[in-house]
Amino acid sequence: MYKTARRALGILVISLVTLAVMLPLLISLPPIQNFVVRQVVDNLSGKIGTKISVDKVDIGIFKGFSVEGLYVEDLSSDTLLFARKVEANISILKLFEKKVEVKSVTLDGIKMNIVTDKAGNTNVSVLSRLFETTSKTDSKWSFVLQIKDIRLTNSSLSYRDLTKSPSEKSETFDAANILLSEINGQFVVDMIDKNYYKGRVGSLSFVERSGFRLKNLETTFLLTDSNLTINKTSIYLPHSELSADTLILGMQADKRTLIKGFTADIAPADIAAMAPQIGNFDGNISIKLSAEGVLEDILVRQLSVRSGNSLALTGNARLVGLPDIEKTYISCNIENLYGYIPKIQDIIAVFNRKPLALPQEIVRIKEFSYKGEISGYLNNIKIIGNLRTHIGTVYTDLNIKSYHRLSTFDIDGRISCPDGLDLSRIMDDRQWAEQYSRRGIRRGTRRAKRSFREQCKRKYKDIGIQWLHLQQYFTRWANRTKSLRG
Repeated sequence: MYKTARRALGILVISLVTLAVMLPLLISLPPIQNFVVRQVVDNLSGKIGTKISVDKVDIGIFKGFSVEGLYVEDLSSDTLLFARKVEANISILKLFEKKVEVKSVTLDGIKMNIVTDKAGNTNVSVLSRLFETTSKTDSKWSFVLQIKDIRLTNSSLSYRDLTKSPSEKSETFDAANILLSEINGQFVVDMIDKNYYKGRVGSLSFVERSGFRLKNLETTFLLTDSNLTINKTSIYLPHSELSADTLILGMQADKRTLIKGFTADIAPADIAAMAPQIGNFDGNISIKLSAEGVLEDILVRQLSVRSGNSLALTGNARLVGLPDIEKTYISCNIENLYGYIPKIQDIIAVFNRKPLALPQEIVRIKEFSYKGEISGYLNNIKIIGNLRTHIGTVYTDLNIKSYHRLSTFDIDGRISCPDGLDLSRIMDDRQWAEQYSRRGIRRGTRRAKRSFREQCKRKYKDIGIQWLHLQQYFTRWANRTKSLRG
């Protein structure tokens, strides 16, 4: 009896050892691997309802696995995903702890095509079926997924929104027709359950078809079924840097957004594809702000914008109607707006891509500082506040309409100057000679000239403007005011 039991135990031990030795050898055999792959592919293909195929698989118990030529179709029989090569190293021991720990994943040559059809349905939604439970056993089995190192190399992503008309201009960014190439990145992802993800983006770079280039992106994130929280974000473009302490994007119906501690130093050429109007601006643009709301109605607080030494703005703003800036209503409480007029003249010329010559009287003012409120659309603005210059302080209540990309303006309203304007500071010798001639002041009459100049320093106090039309070269602009009283 004892000998029989000992013999049976020996056979069992030998069988287990033999199985442990033979199992890796069996799995390494191509016929066994092909059988396993067919079973897995057929199961996944049946679950999502589309075609999945694999060219080659290499599976090892200790070295992980690699897949070449992975192909996934969408429900329209178009390519959803193609991967030239996928390599993964999985910890087998962690499976006994109900944890899927992937030590490393390398994704090379990924091509993903995302399409939103005319009904608003996205083809990538078929992949969500992979996480649907089909039985009570599935729903009871919970696990934790941890991927310590994901490497993405030489990949591309395209997105088309067929509910909109895509732009045919390849040099301009179009949110309805996106093509990213040269995608490279490094990531860490922890999936606690199907509704809770956290991770880190160590690096990410790509080139968009419009020419926009992301040099690098670094951030950490937490994704739940209600919010996407992004912390400590740094974005690097070829000549620009952007950062944000916190960005929260609502995933529910209201889709509210919160931004804290956003700062940016932007070279206009880096964002020319998204904002072609400012692509040729000279000098960097610095921005600081915090904001909250939804994209279509966002409140911006602690706003600070500076363009070199020529333009600076601090205040608060509300924007309703984004992302189309031309149809966006702007309500801005300006604490201080500083401008250097000769440089602003150049900025408007760059914006219009046409030469611009402001009246020399305006250019000679050189600097101004404004405090007040601005509201309306870019082409129809109401300005209420006070403007300080070296010729005096002007209180404004104006409506300004612009046409033809800011080359033509219509202005109506009222400006007042309680302390008067010293126009003598912006008149040249030719203008003085014309004024002397009109008033019959003979050349060499110094007392009369001096008296007239003193009058000009305090004459203009209240100007009512019912219609002032300013064309590109602003000729004889002051003579078109409806009334001019001293």
